[in-house]
Amino acid sequence: MEQTLFKNSFRNKVLVEFMTTIIQKIRDFPPRYLLILALIGLGLAYNFSGILPLEPQGRHHWRQTDCASFAWNYYNGNGNLFTPAMNNVLSNGKGQAVAEFPVIYWVSGMLYRLFGPHVFILRLINILIVFSGLWALSGICKNLIDDSFWSIFIPLLVYTSPFFVYYSSGFIPDPPAIALCMWAWYFISAYILSKKKKHFIVAILFFTLAALIKVSAAISIVVCVIIVLGNRLIYSRLKNGNPSVFYQKTWVYLLYFLGAVMVIITWYMYASWYSTRFEYNHFTGIIRPIYQTSTENITRILRDIRTQLPYFYMPTMHIFLGGLFVYIITQYKKVRYELLIIPILLSIGGFIYLSIFFQLIGGHEYYHLINMLAVASILIVSAYIFSNKHPNISQHWITRTLLIGFLLANVLYSREKMKEYYDPNNAYHREKTAFYEDDFRQYLSSIGLKEDQYIISIPDRSPNNTLYLLKKRGWSSFNNPKHYGEVMQKWTGNFGDIFLIVSDSTTLSDSLLQPALYHKIGTYQEIQIYLLEKK
Repeated sequence: MEQTLFKNSFRNKVLVEFMTTIIQKIRDFPPRYLLILALIGLGLAYNFSGILPLEPQGRHHWRQTDCASFAWNYYNGNGNLFTPAMNNVLSNGKGQAVAEFPVIYWVSGMLYRLFGPHVFILRLINILIVFSGLWALSGICKNLIDDSFWSIFIPLLVYTSPFFVYYSSGFIPDPPAIALCMWAWYFISAYILSKKKKHFIVAILFFTLAALIKVSAAISIVVCVIIVLGNRLIYSRLKNGNPSVFYQKTWVYLLYFLGAVMVIITWYMYASWYSTRFEYNHFTGIIRPIYQTSTENITRILRDIRTQLPYFYMPTMHIFLGGLFVYIITQYKKVRYELLIIPILLSIGGFIYLSIFFQLIGGHEYYHLINMLAVASILIVSAYIFSNKHPNISQHWITRTLLIGFLLANVLYSREKMKEYYDPNNAYHREKTAFYEDDFRQYLSSIGLKEDQYIISIPDRSPNNTLYLLKKRGWSSFNNPKHYGEVMQKWTGNFGDIFLIVSDSTTLSDSLLQPALYHKIGTYQEIQIYLLEKK
């Protein structure tokens, strides 16, 4: 009996020592490396391994095929960064158009040339940029709060937004631009701590690149200007003994910001000229403000927004963020002006941006992504105030256990939404499924479609959807949404023989299409294929 008790006691002692060693190893492990492991874990939970090889599909795959089209044309066409093109060759047969600075598409295209045009490359680049931004967010937490828990918890919680997860694993430029802004804010925090001018210059470079990739990211530049000027001209003078955290002369900062603004304006002027020159202004970002919207449409769009919000975060997360925002406001006496104003201005900036493009939000839910920076700032500032005001509660194991439970609930919620995004039965999942099939592309080759031959794909109201999926250049019914007559005239030009691919037989009754239907060469499932021989 005593021998058994001794064995059990020894076994328990060994187990306790083993668990203590494991816990100590975890504590000693660099927290930001734990963040990397956690982000990889989130990627697995969100099924990135299954998503990476997929062509653009799901919500707003039209815009996503536009982005993927730029990358493919850098691979298959001109590799000049400043002359991007897409699969839809427009009225002049070149397809040259641009909106955001296409550096990500260009890098992807160059990697396609090395490794082949595998779509996972562009998806992976976007994911890695976003993950790096979350790493930078962790650095901000470290600089400001200096607590490993918050340095891991906050970036992970930010990345439980279904919108953010879905689009960061896709093709549109908004998530990478947000990640670059996170890097810019990280270097601002590093500059305040170190007083090294190089940190501020690097921050300006990241702000500039972010705004070039997506103009909405310029909101962060505006916020930074307000903070710097407010600190230099007002706050440091009102608070005796509380010197400015921006030590250089005001005109020096103005020069930095002016340089960034000039670069951004120059690019978008070039983009507008470039697209106008080639008769394609679809990407120029024409505003659709709320004050030009009818009451009926405002009601409809607000209804759309209500259905979109559960994809921004789970409902309890919205309540949580709202509570934290109110908490920050009530604690205004406990925090410096520079820190307090960031979440407020970012929130106001996001609201103004959505108001300017209000009419487009119903069909472009990714516009909400601009608010991810406001979310991150709310979490960081509230954690900073809370951990300083109530350190014992902040560091208590019960508090952190509850927060980890909340994080896991958000992860599971986002995981379910990702399944919904890629559900084959979802109405937004795919259009024209045959265009995703290798068998269809092989069939077209078998009936004579050559690699460099142009096609007309109708009906397809998007610029590049079916054209990109087939990896062919040509036209869609987007070029003439009311009738196909103008599109049909292309085959009288200098483009050689053109394949006409009709994926909806009801369009065959269009009188303007009839003259082109004289040489049918194949059928794939319900898709009719004709040859338009050069006249």
